[in-house]
Amino acid sequence: MKTKQLVCIALAALAMTACGSGGTETYFDRIDYIPVRTSEKGNWSFYSPDGSIKYPDEFKNTPSAVINGYFTVEENKGITLYKAGDKPTVVKNAEGLYSAGIMMDGVIPVTFPKERISFLNGKGEKVATLEPVKGKEIVSCQPWVSEGMLWIKTEENLYGFADTKGEVKIAPKYNVASGFSEGVALVGTKDEKSDDLIYAVIDKKGKQVFKIADGLKPVRELFENGYLLVEDRNDHIVFLNKKGEKTYTCPSKVHRVGEYNSKYFVFENEENECGVMDYEFNVVIRPKYENIQIVGADKFLASDDDTVVLLDKEGTTVQKFEDFKGVYWAGKWNYIARDKRTYCFLDKDGKPVKNAEFEDIRTWNDKYQVSSDYFNLSAVVNDVFDMVTDKGVGNYALNESPSVHFSVPEKYSYTSEVKLDDLTKSGYRYKITTNARFSAYMADWDYNGWNRYYYWNPNSKLHSFEILIDAESNWDNKCSNALVEKFEKSGYKLIANTDDSKSYLALLRKDNMMLLIGNEGTKGGVVLVFEYSKEAEDSIKSSIQSHNKNNAGSKVTEEVAVVESCDTCAVVEYAE
Repeated sequence: MKTKQLVCIALAALAMTACGSGGTETYFDRIDYIPVRTSEKGNWSFYSPDGSIKYPDEFKNTPSAVINGYFTVEENKGITLYKAGDKPTVVKNAEGLYSAGIMMDGVIPVTFPKERISFLNGKGEKVATLEPVKGKEIVSCQPWVSEGMLWIKTEENLYGFADTKGEVKIAPKYNVASGFSEGVALVGTKDEKSDDLIYAVIDKKGKQVFKIADGLKPVRELFENGYLLVEDRNDHIVFLNKKGEKTYTCPSKVHRVGEYNSKYFVFENEENECGVMDYEFNVVIRPKYENIQIVGADKFLASDDDTVVLLDKEGTTVQKFEDFKGVYWAGKWNYIARDKRTYCFLDKDGKPVKNAEFEDIRTWNDKYQVSSDYFNLSAVVNDVFDMVTDKGVGNYALNESPSVHFSVPEKYSYTSEVKLDDLTKSGYRYKITTNARFSAYMADWDYNGWNRYYYWNPNSKLHSFEILIDAESNWDNKCSNALVEKFEKSGYKLIANTDDSKSYLALLRKDNMMLLIGNEGTKGGVVLVFEYSKEAEDSIKSSIQSHNKNNAGSKVTEEVAVVESCDTCAVVEYAE
């Protein structure tokens, strides 16, 4: 099929129709005002159902449609939530959002930077937060509440459902899930043997209403007008009722089903031509159009390359839409049309509304999910803190010989540094790895006659550990400071630290143990663990103090580049 006219306008209708395509209420009926723009480089205004312009040329960036009195705009490096009144009003405490959905049932799911997903009411008050489920973070959710519920997705890519209070009502255990429609939701779980998805329909308590029978595959996510569309093994489209029973099985000439109501459905044949059938499979409108949309109970808006017409159930042309390349039925807005250059609104008789022609309009909200960039800093801090002991890191101790923990010296004859895989830790959006550094090559070799043999180097001792923090979120001075504060509370004393804003380094000591905690801008964090010596302490302290003095009152351009330890000292170098 050729590209459908005004397909972009229809996207949201497919996702958010309340009573199904061709039903009594559409997504467009929920829209209070539609964003419009009069020129390609002009600002955005809003168009009202009464034909008036609201907030003329108010917004530089494209706002969302106003739904239930609220809309969002990307501005000032974030998203702002507005309330639509006589003038647009910023909702208190709802600026600089990282992600935002759509206001439904009195709440809108949003995320603030580096925070978990929460729900705001119309006053900007947090009414709930989506907390972890059994230790697993909720990373995204449905952008609007549907029938009091919305799907949630965890860091394990498993779906469940929560209510408007943020309470998880159906545990995340599904590999796919739709929103709720007509009291039920479609979910899918992978078969452990075949890896295929097994589909079922559940109610709001998570109880299975029915399982999709073997050989049937959903082709729609939502129940609409009492039916769910699936496809059988013979590629026939099947209408399932709320009991999972096959109510209608379409003939083979029906390759796809478009909109449908209680009387008719739009179908597409193998030539990608659209027509209309009733549920006795009588052809009501012969398949010869590029696109057909059901208007009301029994009228059909049909279009092809040259023609856009409104047909009755007999296939008779009721109305012609001349001079338009595409026309879309938009509920209470009547028709939205497009010619070669502009969009315009048409009245119920298909006539252009006065002063309602625009260069661009946006009726859809491109918010397919609300996501979170939350980073659990305390989890990282606790993981690192738990690794450091009074002797070293984990079950490794300073000054140990390589032979204590490693075997096969041949593998280590040319290295003095080794990654400790058994100490690797990871969580949502972070990974911690540890390297052990030895004072000399861990192993050496010699000849026994003609044969080479390897042995552990008796002069090699474990002299330091390098704990590396790789975080998807920016690891900044705040993060390093959190580590410092954690160790200070356990008895470590802060000896010295840098005071610039770009790179950070702090030296701490407790008894015979020393820590060097730092970061380079936002690249990641590092913790060096080594044995105390006065020479090492003095050297690092002097370097930090010199760095602070050299950068006092000026913007720091250096980054911590190298931290190297030896048997008796630690040297900190700064490089441009």
